[in-house]
Amino acid sequence: MRPAAAAESGNTVRPPCKDESREGCFIMGWGRGCRRYVNACRSLKGRDAITRALSRGTGQFLVLFFGLQVFGFAGIHAHQLLMDTRYVNAAHAPRPHESLTLRVVRVIDFLVCLVWSSFLGWLFLRLRRQEITALDGRRLLLASFRRVVCVYALGTMVDFAQCHFQAGGIGAHCHGYNCATTAIPMAVAVIVGEYKPGAFWAVCFLGQGLNRLVWVLREERPMAVKVSIATTSPILIVLSISLYAEEIVYWRVAMSKRQEEEEEPVIPLDTESFDACAPIQRE
Repeated sequence: MRPAAAAESGNTVRPPCKDESREGCFIMGWGRGCRRYVNACRSLKGRDAITRALSRGTGQFLVLFFGLQVFGFAGIHAHQLLMDTRYVNAAHAPRPHESLTLRVVRVIDFLVCLVWSSFLGWLFLRLRRQEITALDGRRLLLASFRRVVCVYALGTMVDFAQCHFQAGGIGAHCHGYNCATTAIPMAVAVIVGEYKPGAFWAVCFLGQGLNRLVWVLREERPMAVKVSIATTSPILIVLSISLYAEEIVYWRVAMSKRQEEEEEPVIPLDTESFDACAPIQRE
């Protein structure tokens, strides 16, 4: 089709490469490819990025394995409640204080991990069965993070209060920084989920997988704990990367279909042949 005819029919014709050399055309093509990937990455930053992920199996299984990892930590805290670590530590010695007072944060850790892991499993089942929408799943997921942040912020204050009044003061072995180091990353995940939802999966699940993988290699824990954490952490990492890769693939497929529709030739209507085939009207 001639450019003039294409313009008349409403189709746009891509102009030829201005630089007729192969190097110039290659550079222009490479630049267009870079812009496509940049646009794909920008599409991940939309307000509905979490909703889109929860509508697919990859995002739903991320929630499931994150819940399984949290359940593994519930087992760790249950084991600590059966040992001397359930008591408030002395301020300046790695041993329980002579008062043998129960450390409230140990109970909070166990209950939070148990309830939260159960909730994440319930959320996964509801999303898989399509009993709730992905938008409702996003709201429930972020709401659960906010509640965990509030509980651990309260636990930080309780821990400091117990150390100050029941352990002879705040010291190197008795403080509330452990709860604070848990609450701060959760608060960051909530802020990212609200204002930069496209980065939520990387900050929360990919970061959690990498952090716990390093943690399980450095800490001395029972073998069952190491196996459970070392199994779920790589899965969180792989699924998080797969989620972003899927988004780019979907974007490329949509762009190729749109490009095919734009470049589809339009056959001009031959009015003379149409008039010749029309029935002859009687006078």
